[in-house]
Amino acid sequence: MNEADRPIIVCGLGQVGYRVSSLLRQIGVPFVIVTDASRPEWQRSFENSGVRIVIGDARDEQVLLDAGLMEARSLIACTSHDLTNIEIALDAKQHRPDIPVITRMLDQNLAGQVEHHLGIQQALAMSAVAAPAFAAAAFGDHVANEFEWEGKRFVFFRFDVEEGDHFCDWSLERFVREFGVATLVHTRDEQLTVDPPGDLTLRPGDGVRLLGSAEALRRIRPGLGRTLEPRAVDKPSRRPWRALSFLGFFWRLWRNASAEIRAVFLTINALILVSVFVFSRGMNLSLEDAFYFVITTVTTTGYGDISPKDASVWVKLYACLIMLLGSASIAVLYSIVTDYIVTSRLQQLVGRQKVPDSGHVVVAGIGDVGYRVIGELARIGAKVVAVDADGGNKYMETIRNKVPVIVGDARDHETLKRAGADRAIATIAATGDDAVNLSIGLASESLSGSGRSVLRLFDGNFAQKVQSFLKIDVAMSASRIAAPAFVSAGLYPGSVTAFVQRDYLFAVVEASTEPVGVPSWTLVIGANGRIERSDGEQTLRIVVHRLTV
Repeated sequence: MNEADRPIIVCGLGQVGYRVSSLLRQIGVPFVIVTDASRPEWQRSFENSGVRIVIGDARDEQVLLDAGLMEARSLIACTSHDLTNIEIALDAKQHRPDIPVITRMLDQNLAGQVEHHLGIQQALAMSAVAAPAFAAAAFGDHVANEFEWEGKRFVFFRFDVEEGDHFCDWSLERFVREFGVATLVHTRDEQLTVDPPGDLTLRPGDGVRLLGSAEALRRIRPGLGRTLEPRAVDKPSRRPWRALSFLGFFWRLWRNASAEIRAVFLTINALILVSVFVFSRGMNLSLEDAFYFVITTVTTTGYGDISPKDASVWVKLYACLIMLLGSASIAVLYSIVTDYIVTSRLQQLVGRQKVPDSGHVVVAGIGDVGYRVIGELARIGAKVVAVDADGGNKYMETIRNKVPVIVGDARDHETLKRAGADRAIATIAATGDDAVNLSIGLASESLSGSGRSVLRLFDGNFAQKVQSFLKIDVAMSASRIAAPAFVSAGLYPGSVTAFVQRDYLFAVVEASTEPVGVPSWTLVIGANGRIERSDGEQTLRIVVHRLTV
């Protein structure tokens, strides 16, 4: 049997299995579904398309054999249980040691162990596959996918050519050579071209989708490379305005104080300011001398060079009042400073950190996906605040040592404000409940000045509806994000990553892989991260599958 005619066995028809099977159907690859339970409409959809569905538990060896295990091209175990997927893989390997097996894992650590000890081709953790997409979505929608190759980070990104770009009117060949990138797609007037020719001239309004390094992206569009690789720590600047940074310290003191202490402090200082004018008038002093006298009185210094002993009775009584107010003012000031120092020290002792003033990303839900998203944001140097309703979360102690953590319900406006969502770049709702994530997204959108809202939703169709009809910037399904990686791994042993753009599935595979019957081209990635097309020494191969409706 021809390799292209051998079916792929997909075990499980949950959210991931449905997305994987839908992609396989769209690219025209034969496959068989094995499931013991599924949504009736999904099952009918595949049966009406002529897809064979075997009803049964894939852990039953006979069920796998009935599905065509001995002739299968590969097997994708993507049920919602790690141990079930491992057992399916072991059964398949027992009958066909040579069959490539791809398993879905929820536990990223277990995924690595499974690949190493059980001889499984790829164990893909949903959280690890989806996390980069959620992290990138916090900063914009220009990043389609990213991956690491030989220690360097590469990204598929898109941009629109704008009037005034220095590369306007360049040929595509010159653009690619200058920036060291590979062009995947070019669009003009809704006309899409895959692997466009080098003599094509770039014009304002053109859309381009590229594969390149973070450095290349920064040179094409300064500022966009932030989402791609770790940022270097900025060296202290010697600019004069940096000397004013001490004001930030006083702002933190003020913000840390309670509302009552703030009110008392402001009232006392307002009276002190008024006192300058009172003493200036009552003791015939200049404003400078009156200010000097008030400060020496309030601080209980009392040098004696200026005294109210010869002033009228009401001035003396007022001076007594200022002495009392001065003692109270100093006490309040000491309490603000002491409260700040003690609070900071306690936070250090328990590993807690303060919420940034602005420019951070709020991640609500510290589950498997949320934990990986926080790690990805930390990798690129972004400031993060984590929010979770469960103070006993299994990731809580680990997260506390890395980023500020707010314990509370992120659906509540007060909790979001404590996390600084109204000052944040974005809020990512990554809990395991679609309704909760939707509520968090709508709550963050209602905050004045809030940034982008990014939601994790299990149902990909529901995610599209939410993004289209509600005021949500990005709604993504982890299963939809991960499905291309499962399909690519099932098709090609040397799969690196994959993603869908418009009507095409792009798979990045090792250059030794030679697909049959589909367009592909080879790339060379240099030590400096530059990418070149080559027919000689090859590093990676881009494989393109056209999707049908």
